[in-house]
Amino acid sequence: MLNYTLSTDQLIELQKAHRQTQNKREADRIKAVVLLATGWTAEQVA
Repeated sequence: MLNYTLSTDQLIELQKAHRQTQNKREADRIKAVVLLATGWTAEQVA
């Protein structure tokens, strides 16, 4: 399985981008990356 690790600064930036985006599809993709980086499995995210 892939290793989805992000620094704290990267997570903060992604969370900020998630809140600011108007595009739902983009927001969903950002959220998926954040969830994977915080320990969720790909199956849980799906």
